[in-house]
Parts: sequence; structure tokens; C-alpha cells
Amino acid sequence: MKNKKKDIAIILPVFNNEKTISKITQIIIKACNKIKKKYEIIFVDDGSKDNSWSKICEQNSINKNIKGINLMSNFGQHNAIIAGLEHSNSRYNVVMDCDLQDNPKYICNLYSEIIKKKNDVVAIEFEKRHENFFQRICSNIFWKTISILSKKKFNNKIGNFMIFSEKIKNEILKFKEQDKLLSGVLLLMGCKFGTIRFPREARGYGKSSYTFVKKIILALNLIINYSNIIIKYFIFFNFIIFLFSFFAIFYILYLSFFDYIQVFGWAGIMVSIFSILNIQSLFLIIISYYVHKLHVESKNRPNYLIRKII
Repeated sequence: MKNKKKDIAIILPVFNNEKTISKITQIIIKACNKIKKKYEIIFVDDGSKDNSWSKICEQNSINKNIKGINLMSNFGQHNAIIAGLEHSNSRYNVVMDCDLQDNPKYICNLYSEIIKKKNDVVAIEFEKRHENFFQRICSNIFWKTISILSKKKFNNKIGNFMIFSEKIKNEILKFKEQDKLLSGVLLLMGCKFGTIRFPREARGYGKSSYTFVKKIILALNLIINYSNIIIKYFIFFNFIIFLFSFFAIFYILYLSFFDYIQVFGWAGIMVSIFSILNIQSLFLIIISYYVHKLHVESKNRPNYLIRKII
């Protein structure tokens, strides 16, 4: 028998958060009771090395509105979010982190805002993040760069703490590519964003699982997944080389024909060099185009998304 649909689902990716699970569960339940809505809380254990899964099972034994998904390995935060979304059965879905930096009391604000404003997505825009000066500078440079490359306006003050409807959830799940970024997918979909501003809390326990290396990998994945401008510039650059080599060959032949070149054999050598360069550039253009097309097709993104049919 199919479970009855809830009003709101809260999805939390978990990685070594055993010390925060009990506390965050209590605050979430309090927030859901405040808005008087039927809820489900879905913890997705992303291959934790501590006792996070035991804590999730403990909460499930107390309250059957709390569900747990135990992934076999560490598949990454965003894949854990997708797993939670695939198993939710609610009219609205909230995504948030499990480290208490995303304060669950703001769930009430998110829910009332999306009901009132009728936006596709409402996200928490953090007024202040707990980062040092170097981290803030690097973050601002990166997000401005990815915004320019992707021609999408990424907001570095928005994290994963957001709410969206079941319809938007279903559209998100149509994107079958690996290394998804939730905010990136929502921007690609052309969702109408609403934001509410709140300060971000200090981390409750432990430290971020996002090491410097992981951040670099995330940055590279973002640039590759959400921008094709680099390969377009590469194709354009090789096209310029192709044209330059093409005209250089004719110019050298012209000089050689009218005896402007006095060194014997020089024209033949230069024509050979530019001919090889010309052929190489042409093949790089063709290969780059095919690689670009294969990359686009491998993402298996939907051809269109429907907002409404009348």
C-alpha cells in the first residue's frame, strides 16, 4: 500500500555527524509542529565512519516519521541529496546540511515564504559566513568566474538550505548527469528564485569534510558541467591558427613565385610546416566539436521542462 503523501520532507545528507543528529532532529520536529504540517525527515548517511547510522536508527525507533538511507560508500554530498529526494513523498522538500550551520528553525520561514510568494525555489541567503579572509576572497573569485563562464548568476551566499515543490523535485530528478550541483541544476532549469536573509550559525561539532582538494575537484566539475565556453574558445583559437596557416602558405608561395625569397629550400620547408599546422588545427577543431557533443549527450539532460499546460 502506497504511503500517504506528507506536507513537507526535510532531506539531510550525513557524513560523520553523530554528535548533531539528535539535536537537529529535535529542532526540525519543533519547527514542523510550529507550522502544523505532516512531515518526514530523511537522513542520508553518505558512508560515515562514525556512529551516524546508529544515531539515525535510534531516531527512527522513536519516531517513524524519521527515515534513514545508508549508502554503501561515500558518493558525495550532492548525490546523497539526490538519493533523499528520490525517496521523499511530500508536497514540499527542504534540503539542508546536518552540521547545525543551517538552523532548522528557519524551515518555518522557508515554508511560509514559498506558499506566500509562489516561487519555484526559496533559499536561505546567508548574511555572514564563518570563513576567514582568504576563504572569502577565493570564494568570491571562483563564483564570479563560474558565473561568467556559465552565463548563469551563481550566488555564493546561497548554500543547500532551500525549499521547493514536488514538481520541481521531479524535474531535478530528470537530470541524470554525474556530479550534479543542486543550485546549478535549478539555475539551468530557469527556476524562479526567492531568498530570505539570515546569519549562518557556527558549526556545531567537528570540521568541514570539504578539504582543499575536494573544493578544487568541485570547482573543476562545476566549470566542466555548467559551462561550454572553454571548449568554444579552444575551437575558436584553433580556427584562427587554421586561417593564419592557410594564408601564410599562399603568402610564402606568392613570395617564392616572384623570387622575393633568396634562400633555396626555405619556402618548401615553411610551406610544409604551415601545412602540418593547418591540418593539425583542422583535426583539433573537428575532434573538439565531437568531444563537446559527446559531453553534452552524456549528461542526458532533458530536452525541455514544462512549467504549465492549459
